[in-house]
Amino acid sequence: MPTTKMLHLLLAMLLLALTACSKQEDGSPGQRGNPSPPISLEARKQEAGKVDPALISAHNRLGLQLHRELVGQAEAGDNVLLSPYSIWTALSMAYNGSAGTTASEMASVFGLKDMPLSEFNAGNRILARLLEGEDSGVRLNIANAIWHQQGVPFKDSFIQAGKDSYGAEVQEVDFASDKSTKTINRWISKETGGKIEKMLVQPLPKSTIAVLANAIYFNGAWTDPFNPKYTKEEPFMLADGSERTLPMMHTANMLPYKETPDWQAVRLPYGDGRMDMLVILPAAGSSLDQLEQQLWADPALWQQPFDEASVQLGLPRFKAEYGGDLKDPLIRLGMKQAFQPDGADFSHMADIRPLFLSKVLHRMVLDVNEKGTEAAAATVIGAESGSMPMKVHEMTVNRPFFLAIEDTQTRAWLFIGSVNDPE
Repeated sequence: MPTTKMLHLLLAMLLLALTACSKQEDGSPGQRGNPSPPISLEARKQEAGKVDPALISAHNRLGLQLHRELVGQAEAGDNVLLSPYSIWTALSMAYNGSAGTTASEMASVFGLKDMPLSEFNAGNRILARLLEGEDSGVRLNIANAIWHQQGVPFKDSFIQAGKDSYGAEVQEVDFASDKSTKTINRWISKETGGKIEKMLVQPLPKSTIAVLANAIYFNGAWTDPFNPKYTKEEPFMLADGSERTLPMMHTANMLPYKETPDWQAVRLPYGDGRMDMLVILPAAGSSLDQLEQQLWADPALWQQPFDEASVQLGLPRFKAEYGGDLKDPLIRLGMKQAFQPDGADFSHMADIRPLFLSKVLHRMVLDVNEKGTEAAAATVIGAESGSMPMKVHEMTVNRPFFLAIEDTQTRAWLFIGSVNDPE
């Protein structure tokens, strides 16, 4: 156990956005007791009305701000994927332990400086209840955890907030032992259905005092699966002008769709329609960079309902992943003091100084294919017009694009990303 003198040198490490967005048939996250039954769509509408729209707006805005920062530091042609929900949730747990200027800066980065902490936590609790659960084609598992150094007294109010508002598992560990790293990696692997098996590749510093983690596992079956017999190898144009041959899935269906001279956008529903994937494709004469600039400035246009239209869609079958440390992007957004050993104030977490955030690790895995999951619905809907022929919109995603997996009622973006190379 660390000595009293060593306690003043301990770091707080925040591991967050440990994300697996999966559509594979192997593996599923661990369950803490029986899984929650899904809320009916009607009940969800009523519950969603209890969430302050300002919280959802701030949640999506923070995700896009981090996306902008990560795109800015990425190599040309790299994919950039992240989970706004997972990042938001883990930072929210840390926010409950902050005080003074540290808390003010975090609230400013959240974009909710005037929202009381109790209301903030209540909104997050309702949103989690809306999102988590299982229907005939969608499973979303959300897990939070707090590991803290054994023998170090943490504030009861902080621990209780983690349990009550975020359903966090709380466990004492000895960070001086390499077993702590294995414990955390096992938990992450279990909660992401084995999609992220080794988040921590190096042992944690022995000066670590706490690890806060969020894991979110999404397994969604398309409401209308792609027929594998129509998947064929086709060219995908990379941003540098070169081509790559990829398996392109095809479907023709009535889908929520919108287009302008600069882009096309379509929503592909999962399960009973409570969640969907939004795909935005820049026009051939435009670029993903130009689309991103519009998204970062104001995403409202893409967060509105689309009209149904007849769409012939081509979408790549692909796997992609992204990982990195969000510390520098968060500092650039204004969350500075939380990372300063001599300035951070997490006195609502523990009476220890210095106590500060050292890392904000993020990883996301995305896998898109024809069926979705083994519970995929086999329903095929055909639309016919008895009078005027309907206009058919062709949308072939054969160049860099943006995607978001969203809750259709709250419009919360759970996962977002720029896909430059779908191989």
